[in-house]
Order: sequence, then C-alpha cells, then structure tokens
Amino acid sequence: MIARKIFTAAAVLFFLTNPAVIFADEAQSFFDRAMRYVSQQDFERAVISFERALEERPGFAEAHYNLGVALEALGMTEEAVSHYESTLSLMPEYAGAMNNLGNAYMALGRTEKAREMLQRAVDTDPSMTIAWYNLGNVLLEQEKVEEAAIKYTRVIELEPKAAKAHFQLGRIYTKLGRFKEAIESYERTLELSPGSKDVMFNLSAAYGALGDREKEIDILLELVDLDPENSLVFYNLGTSLFRVGRYREAVEYLKRSTELEPSYTHSWNNLSQSLLRLKDYPAAVEAAREAVRTRPDFAMAHASLGFALLGMELFQDAKTSFVESIRLLPEYAEPRFGLAIAALALGDNGTALEQKQVLEGLNSQLAEKLAQIISKQ
Repeated sequence: MIARKIFTAAAVLFFLTNPAVIFADEAQSFFDRAMRYVSQQDFERAVISFERALEERPGFAEAHYNLGVALEALGMTEEAVSHYESTLSLMPEYAGAMNNLGNAYMALGRTEKAREMLQRAVDTDPSMTIAWYNLGNVLLEQEKVEEAAIKYTRVIELEPKAAKAHFQLGRIYTKLGRFKEAIESYERTLELSPGSKDVMFNLSAAYGALGDREKEIDILLELVDLDPENSLVFYNLGTSLFRVGRYREAVEYLKRSTELEPSYTHSWNNLSQSLLRLKDYPAAVEAAREAVRTRPDFAMAHASLGFALLGMELFQDAKTSFVESIRLLPEYAEPRFGLAIAALALGDNGTALEQKQVLEGLNSQLAEKLAQIISKQ
C-alpha cells in the first residue's frame, strides 16, 4: 500500500516562517478553504481551491504539494507529479515531497525513477520510515528482494511495531524459501495486527511449505470463518486435508471453493481426486469434466477424468482421456500408467507394454507396478 503524507493546518504554519508572508491574503484564504475540504475528504473542491491559491501565489509550495496529494486521491497521478516537482523546485530538501513523488512514479510504472526519488528521500531524511518502506516496495517490484529486505529491516529498526514491514519481510523470506524466518515474520505481524487475513493466509502457506500440515490446517480452519467468501482459502484447506488423507472433509471444502469460484480448475481437479479416494466415481467424473471444461489444456484434469472413468469401468472413454493427457504433457507418468490399465482391460496388451517401456524412463516405481500387473494377465 502506498503511504503518503498531507500537511495539516498546523503543519502548514511550520512552513510559513517568513514574517513577510504571515498575513491574510487571498492565496492563504483559498489554501485554508482547500484544507477544510481535505479534512472532509472532498478532494474535488479541494483541488479547485488549491488551484485558486496558486493563481494568487504561483510559488506557494505547500499548495503545490497538497494539490498533488488531492489529485492523487482523485486518481490523477500524472497531474500530481508536476505539482510534487514544483514543490521540490521551491523546497529542494523537503523529503515528504520526494516520498510522494516516488510513489507517484511507482503508480505510473516508472520504477527506476521511483527508486531514485525514494532513495533521495531517505538520504535527505534517514528517519523517514514511510520512505524506507516505500523504497522497499519499489525494490520488491523490481525483484531486488535482498535489497528490499534491507529497507524493510531499516523500517523495523526505526519503528519496531511497523506491522506492514514485518509482513513484507515474511513475503521476501517466502520468496527465498526461508520458511522458518517467514513464519517468524508473519507471527510477529499477527502480534501487531491480530486477525489480519492476508497474514494468516501466508502464514498457513509457510507452515504447509515446511510440511507442518496440522498447523496449516488449524490456521485455515480459523480463516474460513474470518473470510467465508474467499475461494482460495477453501481450496487450500481442502487440498491440505486431501494431503493428510481426510478426504471427506476435503470434499466439503473443495466443493465450497467451486461454488465460490466455478471457473477455478484446480478446485474441480482436487475435488475429483478426493472423490476418487472415496470411490465415488460418478461424482469424480463430474468434477473432472468441470476441470476439463474450465481448462481444456490442463493435462492433470484429463488424467483425473481418465482414472474416474476407469473406476466406472468405462475403459474406452478412460483410454481417450489418458491419451489426451499424454498429448498435452508427454512426461507426465500417471496417465501413461492409467492408459496401460485401460488398454489391458480392452485386451490391448501391446499398448500396455509400450507404456511400460516409456515409464521405465519416467517413473521406475510405476513401471515396476505395471510390470507386475502385466505378468498376471
């Protein structure tokens, strides 16, 4: 999230230190009116009043700055840039304007200019935590994760309770595969910001990556109550339950995931796999067909359909599904095993032997298992 600063009326007095300009002129009157509009979140009227203030006094730095903030609030980022630049031409050492200008560049996709400006902000004011945080965000966007981590660490040094910086560090550690450190960062974030759904979601995934399914499932069970409309939470919970063999529960949560997001192929596919384990073959076929419908080029969905059709002893249809899965992903071993089983059921020993040979180079365990089945024919 982009962090910005806006002058309050009290902060404006700090900048009006020249006795020659402390008087009730028209520019100041329009400026004060604009600030009242800002306090009411009425940015359209604020923009008009800031512009009137600048007509009266073009070198009014505070009006340029706050006009930039108001324009950004209205989504007019490009227009805001010119006013932040004007602020800096009048107040070259004002780090707040550097911070906001850097964020505006970032919003416009000018990441290198954003990085340069935010670096300038922290060089000018090394205690400015907002600028350090935003610089970290830019570096993370540029995939410079190690450098970003240094910036977030600096934020935490300046402000130990900066929950967002702890969260961003957790994301970086996750990216780097350092899941124990990610968990520490996410748990610290939750101490500072209890009940944060994004943090809980990432924390559950980190535990899952370490193979701690029990903790992963516990967090996700809590999260489905906090975020009952999030299909991805239900998907992750269903998939985790599947991995520990709790298939009936997996079916429950994966079904809910498909209800919330009917186009999500992986939910349908994993639902089919769970139903297969329960030997509910007709329902498994239906789920696999939905997976294929939502993504026809997904080899795993065709394989799931093939195995479900095998369960129903629809061998020719199963063979067709396995052939399509192999066409899409030739190195995928499981559909080759399924194709061999379907071929044997249809009396096609040649295809089964052919698939055994291929499997010897892909998956020796499946090849050995298939050899045992063929020997019993």
